[in-house]
Amino acid sequence: MPGSHELDLPRRRPLSGYLVFAAIAVVLASAAIAFLVSTTGSSEVTTPSLLGSTLAEAVAQAEGAGLGLAAAEGSDDPEIVVVSQEPGPGTVVRRGTVIRVALAGPPPNVLVPSLLGLTPEEARAALQSAALRLGAVRSDPDPGGTPGSVTRQEPQVGSELPSGASVHVWVAAAATSTVPDLSGMTKAEAESAAATADLTIRFLGEVTDEVLPGLVFRQSPRAGARMAPGSSIVAVINGPSSGAADPGANGEAQGASPPPVFQVLVSTYTFPVLYPTVIPDGLAPVTGGDNPAHRASPAGGQGFEMVYVDSARPEVSFSLMQGDWFDPGLDQATTVDVNGRPGSLGVSGRSVVVVWTASETTYAVSALGLEEAEVLAIAAGLRPMPVP
Repeated sequence: MPGSHELDLPRRRPLSGYLVFAAIAVVLASAAIAFLVSTTGSSEVTTPSLLGSTLAEAVAQAEGAGLGLAAAEGSDDPEIVVVSQEPGPGTVVRRGTVIRVALAGPPPNVLVPSLLGLTPEEARAALQSAALRLGAVRSDPDPGGTPGSVTRQEPQVGSELPSGASVHVWVAAAATSTVPDLSGMTKAEAESAAATADLTIRFLGEVTDEVLPGLVFRQSPRAGARMAPGSSIVAVINGPSSGAADPGANGEAQGASPPPVFQVLVSTYTFPVLYPTVIPDGLAPVTGGDNPAHRASPAGGQGFEMVYVDSARPEVSFSLMQGDWFDPGLDQATTVDVNGRPGSLGVSGRSVVVVWTASETTYAVSALGLEEAEVLAIAAGLRPMPVP
């Protein structure tokens, strides 16, 4: 152990006085023990724990237990304490047994190494080798260095710290792009703005009276957000969705019949059944199995869930949930408009969810791997099934 001594402690003060002190202490302890042995009938005692005690405290504890004490050196320095003893604490020994102790002071300070240019894990390893620990890891907003590498550290290189102390570092933030504001842009203008920001873009169509036809009126992420270069923005344009029916002013799909499966749902449930007219490219209903699936709650609620997946992207899917059988329990919810009705947009686990109520029925779109704008577009594109 650094700083540990059996026979040769660092000589902070002249040792002659300490050795005399230690010798006198042992003699006095022996005399006290002899007295105790002569006046008591017990010949066995249990050794106390002397670890962490100063020499004076250890002598007093040993005397009190009817034992002797031997140390290579004496010291009245409060930072010099017992770090080992033999016999160890709790050992049953004969009265008068001498406990040998080793003393040590605090470990020496260590020098802080340079961490500049290292990754946080490399910095952690370098500090462990120097008997130090990695403290807080903070992002450096104006790094001027390689993204992901240490640009600053505190304390500085060459500083002295006690063994086990922490060193804090600042790491250069990864390169990011700022999401442009696409509101009111045409498709061509939005594509150009995204390219200028080193981002890609995907478009969805949704009919609205918020802006003129052909203009962007919703996007995700929001303008001003930071994204890794090459990431994708989703923009919703006023117009029919690609590959989907065009919802007319009366709220019903124009130019296409609702999927046959929804005809069956209408005859099964008494609440108004909605079907999607806006579906992101690549997504389609799960075929085979129980889809749509009937759902029921312990309280007696009824409804169904229909799942859409992307065969090329297993991590992307969404579910349509309708009825009174579920409670999504949203976190970080915000209020949104869904076809003129107030709804809530938030997260549930890893899913982005929008939920609203109409005709005393709860409706929700829950999605994995889709942007908020896509989820809102799906919800806004839901249309009521005609009742036979």
